[in-house]
Amino acid sequence: GLLEILEKAGFVCNHGQVVTGRQRLDDPGLSEELASLEQEKQQLIRETPGLESHANLLWVCLEAYPGVLTGRKSHMEVMFPGGSRNLVESIYKGNQSIDYYNRIVAKMAVNYIGTRQDQALAEDINILEIGAGTGGTSAFVLEEIKKFSSRIHYYYTDVSTGFTRHGREKYGAAYPFVKFKVLDIEKNPGKQGLKPGSMDLVLASNVLNATRRMQNTLEQVKWLLKANAVIVINENTHPR
Repeated sequence: GLLEILEKAGFVCNHGQVVTGRQRLDDPGLSEELASLEQEKQQLIRETPGLESHANLLWVCLEAYPGVLTGRKSHMEVMFPGGSRNLVESIYKGNQSIDYYNRIVAKMAVNYIGTRQDQALAEDINILEIGAGTGGTSAFVLEEIKKFSSRIHYYYTDVSTGFTRHGREKYGAAYPFVKFKVLDIEKNPGKQGLKPGSMDLVLASNVLNATRRMQNTLEQVKWLLKANAVIVINENTHPR
């Protein structure tokens, strides 16, 4: 976390419950380094345009961090100023790497539906997207599978009512086979209006890793799956 980063940089000593500052915090050159951060940000964007959205979001969060840390500001208002999702949405859309994997998820979904068609199964297909957020993955998947709309029930879910409302406004009219629902996958789905063994395909992009206990999360997902159902977990990672 942040304390680990500060400790590695030589700014603090972390003794578990006690964190103390180190002499480097009083270094006169530190102020000059901090003053040059914006120039370094602009240089990073010039050299790596694909990171522009990440750099802009990080910069906004960095400037607001003292206020959030002391409780004077809400982290949600920082990330979603005035309810706008532009800062966060740009992270998950228009990024070459993320879009590449979202297209793979969409292709897997359409292939699955096509296989079901080939098997001449009469039942409708229930698809659940967990943590749909701003629709970074949904946009690709829905466009690919809309040709099967007469056979599909697609559940666009998120733990946030704001995101499900955003999804309804953005995708509801174009994709009438989509239902929008609040779902906390860390809690019993049955108490949230879903039925056991009801889902044929579950999609989860960059969301399961944010839950507290993975075993519990996967147990809730498994509770929702039909026999021989498929779950597609799309997580963007990097080597450490």
